[in-house]
Amino acid sequence: MTIDEAIQKANGGDVDTMVNLGDYYAQHDDYENALIWWRRAAEQGNLSAVHKAFLLDGMMLLASVKIHPDEADDKTFQEISRYAEILRQNTDVDIEPNFTDAKYDYAKSLYHRNEYGTLLSFIRDENQPRFLVIYALALFSFAPTLASGNDDASRYYQAACDMVQAILQSGYTPGNHHNEQLLFIQAVANYATFIRVGLFDKPDVPASYHILASQTDKLTDSDAQAFLSQALSDYRVKKGLFGTSITYIG
Repeated sequence: MTIDEAIQKANGGDVDTMVNLGDYYAQHDDYENALIWWRRAAEQGNLSAVHKAFLLDGMMLLASVKIHPDEADDKTFQEISRYAEILRQNTDVDIEPNFTDAKYDYAKSLYHRNEYGTLLSFIRDENQPRFLVIYALALFSFAPTLASGNDDASRYYQAACDMVQAILQSGYTPGNHHNEQLLFIQAVANYATFIRVGLFDKPDVPASYHILASQTDKLTDSDAQAFLSQALSDYRVKKGLFGTSITYIG
């Protein structure tokens, strides 16, 4: 059967051919057409196509977030969630970690699009450190909007700092994928800044420096390493007869 004949048969309503067409296009790295045919088969109740479309949607969402997060990610994640629910109810297919990874990628999309309010609601029940990192970053960014005065803003900054402190105390090491390391070190840098300026206590430049420096061995991602290196360059460390002095020069 030629491709044209298969398409004609699928257009006539043959669900198995729809799935086979999706498989064919996926094997030839034409994921857009693969998704079209798997979606069509999924809408006809084919659970194999539901699972394949679920997985490919997650891959497409990740690619979108890496290149340029936009509102199309909303629709993609809605479809992922709908397919995940179908799989939960009708199969014994294990959708983890794929669903949680897709949820994380969508959380990143919301963060990069400055949709902080939606993001905070979306991941408020998540307890994985990588989600807590994004939650803290959203609080750091959204605090002025949430607050009606300086005291209110400080409450949200304090909550974000407490969250990062707890993440550090847990010994969390971010994975080297999905930009986890870059988001992690950005959150740590925000926390270190509040320690340095003394928003909640006395200013402590050495403590802020050591918070940053202690994360060096956790990072293997080049972007995260560059970010940390730039942050550390704002400090001057001098060793003398009476100990080491650390000053902030940024």
